[in-house]
Amino acid sequence: MSAETQKRFLVAALNWGLGHITRVVPVIRELRARGHEVLVGGSPAHHALILKEFPDIEFMAMPSLSIRLSGGRSQVGAIVRSVPSFLLAIRNEHVFLKRWLKTNSVDAILSDNCYGLWHRTVPSYFITHQVTILLPPKWKCFQPMVNCFHHRLISRFTQCWIPDFPDARSLAGKLSAAMKPRKNLRYIGPLSRLSPGGTHAPVASGQPKVLLLISGPEPQRTLFETAVISQWNALGSQGSVSVIRGLPQQGERNALPNGWYNHVTTDQMEHLLGKADLIICRSGYSTLMDLVAMGKRACLVPTPGQTEQEYLAGYFQEKWGFLSMDQHSFSLSRALEWWSESSKTVFNLPQITYEGMLMALDDLLMQGAEKNGSRNYKAG
Repeated sequence: MSAETQKRFLVAALNWGLGHITRVVPVIRELRARGHEVLVGGSPAHHALILKEFPDIEFMAMPSLSIRLSGGRSQVGAIVRSVPSFLLAIRNEHVFLKRWLKTNSVDAILSDNCYGLWHRTVPSYFITHQVTILLPPKWKCFQPMVNCFHHRLISRFTQCWIPDFPDARSLAGKLSAAMKPRKNLRYIGPLSRLSPGGTHAPVASGQPKVLLLISGPEPQRTLFETAVISQWNALGSQGSVSVIRGLPQQGERNALPNGWYNHVTTDQMEHLLGKADLIICRSGYSTLMDLVAMGKRACLVPTPGQTEQEYLAGYFQEKWGFLSMDQHSFSLSRALEWWSESSKTVFNLPQITYEGMLMALDDLLMQGAEKNGSRNYKAG
């Protein structure tokens, strides 16, 4: 590709667990496959993860949001206390970007939930599945105000890309549906770093192969890991267990039991998901997109007090037969019973393709397409 046609993109993701950075991997992969230059911005954890996927990629440390959840059932207090930090993080992101662009240049910015990464003279694209924010029942009266502010932030961007289907196949349900029509919203279809339609092993008829996916902010990440593993040890040998701890910065330097990983590559994740019979994980949206891409159901344990995950767990249980359990009442025995029962039933998850993402990138690369209108992704 000639220098005249090669473009340079800044891709960044919110520092909240690892889901926001993993789901932009297919976007980065496609841009690089087309011969374009990609600069990734993010936190140290993002750096460790992205280097596993793209060892030669350019990475830039950026201001990032750092939130620590509470160890209890409710996160309202922790979230309220973090509001000033959240607003400051948005400001810091924006100031950092403006200063950086004085001596550097990119053709476009792709931001997964980084509200401050927009610029008046550079096409800026915001990626989120959460167009509508759901609040806990006690705080429902503030939901219109919160969403008004949320949409105001999104309106600063050239366009908002929604990684979901716009129809009955929607994976995010109410979250990806705007409360009122918005001009700059575009559905691009679900995003997963895993191969859509990936093959997986048939369900075992004997002892199950259990895969535990740990993710999310502390201290809930550690509490989740401890709760499941303690029950596994108490039950004794009932199959095999693999654990992915969601700690890419730790690498594999710490001594871990056989089948335990601080982090895995895309190929390793596909292999472990493919051979697993029972998957126990959070109900974060990026994790759910990965499961759907691989055609796998799971036992979902939402982060306590995180309304979005609680909604998604219930939504997937009702619509596609997943199992949803509260962390404080989690029962590994019940999860194993569900696996035994559900293995006898046939289920059909939506098929994920990258058609919507490819169309969006085509329009982006044409430059000015956002001014001339765009095509919403409506496959099927």
